Amino acid sequence: MPAPDYSTGPYTARAPSVAQVSRLNDLCFAEYPGVIEGGEPFMRWYMARPGLDPRLCQAAWHGDGLVAGLFVTRLALHLGATPRPVGVIDTVMTHPEHRRRGLAGSLLSATIKAARELGLWALQLYTAPGSAGHRLYGSLGFRDRATLRYWTRAKTDPGDPARWRPCSLADEARVQDVVASHRSHDGVPEMDTAYWAWRRHDRPLELPAATWIRDLPGGPAETVALLPATMTALGRRTVCSDLMVRQEDSVESLCAALPASTSLVALADERDHLLITSLRKADFERGSAEVAMLMSLSSPGGAGADLPWFALTESVIGV
Repeated sequence: MPAPDYSTGPYTARAPSVAQVSRLNDLCFAEYPGVIEGGEPFMRWYMARPGLDPRLCQAAWHGDGLVAGLFVTRLALHLGATPRPVGVIDTVMTHPEHRRRGLAGSLLSATIKAARELGLWALQLYTAPGSAGHRLYGSLGFRDRATLRYWTRAKTDPGDPARWRPCSLADEARVQDVVASHRSHDGVPEMDTAYWAWRRHDRPLELPAATWIRDLPGGPAETVALLPATMTALGRRTVCSDLMVRQEDSVESLCAALPASTSLVALADERDHLLITSLRKADFERGSAEVAMLMSLSSPGGAGADLPWFALTESVIGV
């Protein structure tokens, strides 16, 4: 339990402003490489995420000051080939001057209790392996579900794009079908109209999205969303979100279609052998890791543990 001079509760009891959350986010994560530098426009967009549930989002206050908080978004994630109601936890943050006082643990415990009462099947989050957060989440009952690895390429080499092209409005339904049918992975979300629009269209000017598609004969297309963003310690990068490939030359072909100055970042589960082979073939370099953790609220052990994990980049790195 936190000290008595703190007050804690869900957003339904006392919701922080965009400015308050943005300031705390910048203070907590500025020293971490790879964090989005978006300021209030980014946070305003993020807090408008469809499914963000004020009954599950938590905040801690010291007087009038916001000193800790977390977001929870309710999504239907495919686990074991079945869509399950899951609460995705992210932006768990505590002011540096108020750490080691039980605030994060208290907020997470309240979220777990509320998620059970609302009938959620599981809670899911991302964290750095071996970190203080990783240890805290493990103590609360979260279990490692997958290890994701960052892959980077400093610049692309122009060449034959081999059918990769920017997506037109006429292609959008096909792209959504490709994402929805990616059932070889756990963690793929069910995307209704509002969530798709938020991820791809209703974005701040600082975080645009460009959807690309590659037509292949005899089967579904390949697709990716290219998300340029400024990241702490890394500068300007383009994140490959929803990267779905079917061939070993897919990423190499994508790189050939992009300007030579494009610096790319991708995330891949270490068991996603096709994607990793495609990244290696395109000369991407293996980088640091994130762990996807899952807490089952309905049945021990969760489901689909043998399937690779699909990374929601907006929950891992905020884009």
